[in-house]
Amino acid sequence: LLRRKEIIERLQSSRYQMVHVFDELVRTLPDGVRLSEMSQAGEALNLIGQAQSNARISAYMRNIENAEWLRLPDFRKSEIVGDEKSGRYRFELGVSLRKSEDEGDGE
Repeated sequence: LLRRKEIIERLQSSRYQMVHVFDELVRTLPDGVRLSEMSQAGEALNLIGQAQSNARISAYMRNIENAEWLRLPDFRKSEIVGDEKSGRYRFELGVSLRKSEDEGDGE
């Protein structure tokens, strides 16, 4: 019974986490960057998108570093889409989610 209670309390404390995560994904996205895919495994997100340049991908990673609900951006790859004149890069990033038990620590 205590184990069930702990599980319910943990779920209750993290129920708004994804709302905050989606909000931060939008707010941290700089101009010239868009996301096309996202997957989650536990406390880790895998983000795939396109950017106008590698510099914009770097700006996105800096924004993630300063975000409240996202942390530890992990650059995985960037490749040019089409020819070099198109100026589009497909990228993949790994991002860690802030654990819900960290909620009150004001990071």
